[in-house]
Amino acid sequence: MFIVKNLEPYDRLGIVTFQSRSVIRSHLIPMNNEGKKTIEKIVYNLNAMGGTNIKKGMELAYKMVKERKSKNNIASILLLSDGNDHPNVPVKEYTVLAKNFDKQMKNSKESYIVHSFGITNQHNEKKLAILAKASGGNFYYINDMNDLSKAFADSVGLLLSAIGRSAYIVISLEKNFEFVEKFGNAWVDADPNFVQKITKEISSNTSNPSKIGLIRLQYVNTGMDRTFVAKVKMNKNDGSNSGRFLIASGMVIFLNNDIFVKVRSEAYY
Repeated sequence: MFIVKNLEPYDRLGIVTFQSRSVIRSHLIPMNNEGKKTIEKIVYNLNAMGGTNIKKGMELAYKMVKERKSKNNIASILLLSDGNDHPNVPVKEYTVLAKNFDKQMKNSKESYIVHSFGITNQHNEKKLAILAKASGGNFYYINDMNDLSKAFADSVGLLLSAIGRSAYIVISLEKNFEFVEKFGNAWVDADPNFVQKITKEISSNTSNPSKIGLIRLQYVNTGMDRTFVAKVKMNKNDGSNSGRFLIASGMVIFLNNDIFVKVRSEAYY
């Protein structure tokens, strides 16, 4: 009950269970004293009935988030599973499911994040990771139940310490450089109109996709420390680059309500 104890009265919590079928045990309710008692009662009365239909459970969770009447700045899904997916849904279907929901949320300019927790060594790590990483969330491998509260603390702490949402790190390469490969799920492709809008805001002289890198962050947290990796190549030097020269400019842009807040950084060689 770590999560319930750390939520405030203005927070809301709902529960979806997934076994051979998925069921909404509680719709989103405020975490005041009465709400916390309701959730605690539901949790203590849960029983394992067989089956682990993660896909159906996530479909209900997505529906709950999408159809909530009161929409706050932070929406999160915490997915817990201690068993392998049954029935065995192909990995591709999880990728499609996660990407489709992510697209819906982007189109409606809503922020959300999914954190997944694989408990014991019986879970399907790849599927749980796909569902988390599509939203920019984390996957936690829980081999020892003593580590579960630590993982909860980390995921809830990320939500409570959020200082910004709907953010992109924009990397704009100089003229003699271009991206060769970007590693990891954090790098995203964007439609030409979005790239054009961003490059205009950061005063970039190019909207060429090979020179623009976008890293998506659902939330920016206090003290956040992240590493992103890309391979960049330098084209033939025309002689203009000698000694110490600029490789790229980076900027963090928060898209809350279409307002651009810019924090600039530069990389030299």
